[in-house]
Amino acid sequence: MNKTAAALVQHSRTIQTRINEMSLQMKESIPHNFLQLFSMFCWIALLYYTDSYYIIYLAIALLGFSCRCMLKSSDTESFSKVIDADLLVAAGFSLMIMLANYHIPYRMLQYVISTYNGASFIEKNIDWCSLLLSLIVYPLLIIGGTCTFYFLLRYLSQKLISLALCHDDFRLKPQWFFTSVFAGLCAFYSSIMLLCFYPGVTTTDSCQQISEILTGNYTNHHPFFHTLIIRLFIALGNVFSDNINIGVLLYSLGSILFLSAVFSYMITTLYQLKLHKGILITALLFYVLLPSHIMNSFTMWKDIPFSAVVLLFTVSFFRVMKNIGKHRIGDLILFFLSMFGFCLLRNNGLIAFVFVTVAFAIIYKKYVKQHKLKKLLISMASVVAVCLIIINPVLDALEIDKTETVESLSIPIQQISRTVVDNNDLSENQEKLISELIDMEKIRELYSPYISDPVKFYIRDYGNQKYFKEHKMKYVLLYFQLGLSHPGSYMTAWIDQTKGYWNAGYDYPRFSTVCDGEDLGIERVVVNEKLQRVVLSYFSLFNYFDILKPFQSIGLFTWLTLLVSYLGFKKKDKLTLFLTVPCMAIIMTLLIATPVFAEFRYAYSLFCCLPFLGAIALVNDNDMSDLEVN
Repeated sequence: MNKTAAALVQHSRTIQTRINEMSLQMKESIPHNFLQLFSMFCWIALLYYTDSYYIIYLAIALLGFSCRCMLKSSDTESFSKVIDADLLVAAGFSLMIMLANYHIPYRMLQYVISTYNGASFIEKNIDWCSLLLSLIVYPLLIIGGTCTFYFLLRYLSQKLISLALCHDDFRLKPQWFFTSVFAGLCAFYSSIMLLCFYPGVTTTDSCQQISEILTGNYTNHHPFFHTLIIRLFIALGNVFSDNINIGVLLYSLGSILFLSAVFSYMITTLYQLKLHKGILITALLFYVLLPSHIMNSFTMWKDIPFSAVVLLFTVSFFRVMKNIGKHRIGDLILFFLSMFGFCLLRNNGLIAFVFVTVAFAIIYKKYVKQHKLKKLLISMASVVAVCLIIINPVLDALEIDKTETVESLSIPIQQISRTVVDNNDLSENQEKLISELIDMEKIRELYSPYISDPVKFYIRDYGNQKYFKEHKMKYVLLYFQLGLSHPGSYMTAWIDQTKGYWNAGYDYPRFSTVCDGEDLGIERVVVNEKLQRVVLSYFSLFNYFDILKPFQSIGLFTWLTLLVSYLGFKKKDKLTLFLTVPCMAIIMTLLIATPVFAEFRYAYSLFCCLPFLGAIALVNDNDMSDLEVN
């Protein structure tokens, strides 16, 4: 009896000790939890003054809060005690958002001025008030954003790393599955084109390429090899009719066939991995329902086949590495052809592919001596070498005019222009160098923060480019001198010129529905005007309803691609990590040379590739993470 009583006493003391420990831990964590929630609330409240899509920030905030509720208390406290990968990446995302919204303090003050009549003091001293408010707003944006993204990343990395493949057994053979998806996509895209937008979509860029074909005066401003593809269809159309509409129609149908084939190739790959049918249906609906995919399927832009080629490269590389299916030779041929398309169908493609090749060598450096990977690396490097020869000596021999130097200097032009517009004090020599190229008052008149074309085109058409070519080194030194003396102007100019590719979405055209080229004989024919109105009304939903806008956000898709890359890193899955490199390499080239801050077609490869990347990242289990090369 005494032993029993002693045991009960000891047990009660143990319980009391645990209660005291939990009580103490709760008291200690209350301030900690309050600060987390307060900073997260401040983050989403301050972002209300953003000029981008608030719905995306709101969704991230809700997801971050939900993930925090589902995490253990040790995970919610660890970010303040241990610096880990989740914390660093969360801080990176938070910093991006803060930089893209550097104008929030100013916008808040403008709101106060417009709302309250007694804010004359703020209006007179708005610069100083904005500076002081920035000292409060910026830290809150960084801390609150870091907390939000940390909990989101922490939860995802924990759940997705342990996620196993979800298998479905399918009876249909892969070739029949491919044929079914391909036929369905072709029928859908071509029906809309033939009934509503015959003979396709042609813009100013398209007409410029067609004019080069008709006159025989070719340039590489728009990639010469894409112009040759258009020329092939125009020539084929001339066999049947003198009406150029037939040539444009054949190009549109060829584009539909190519995109449908690549999309079907991707979905069939997921099918052969025996992924859940819900994933397959989601991927298919993504290509069917998004207006950008529908209209781009028959638009005469080089960006469309280029983006499809990037997806083809990504999927064929995956299939080659994983030895998927029976048609291994076919996958190798598609991989080889896709590399040439990657390098030649856009002027920034070769630079991006060089980065892809280097990334491949770095990611697989421990395995690169193995036979299969060595062959792949050699083939990628060989394609780079061949394309360098094609783009330089070969085009020179063919007397194809290259892109003018000023076309690749959009970012420096914007940064120097912003320095002039901000009325920064420039030395006499600096003003003289700028004035030799373009009048400084003209810069102040033409400068737009989001597009370099006004200043760039004026330099190209009226500026003294001869003087620039003869004194390049002087302008290189000028660029760095101004950057060192006026870093604020350089930074804000770069942010405004690029933020559409790495921040929540902005309202900017995603596709075109026009049919330019009447002077060339191109004529739009609408077979079913009622259906066209229905289609255009459907497209407009993505502009009017906030809940649909994220599906058109370049920045969000960049973040999701970065998330896939990070999950590959967390899983130690080299293949998933590398598969994100092509898209990110393209975004990187835009960050150093984009002429427009949010041109959808420049980043269209993200929207082509993300369904595949997301599926691989979400369902990739441990037996697919470490590559074994035979």
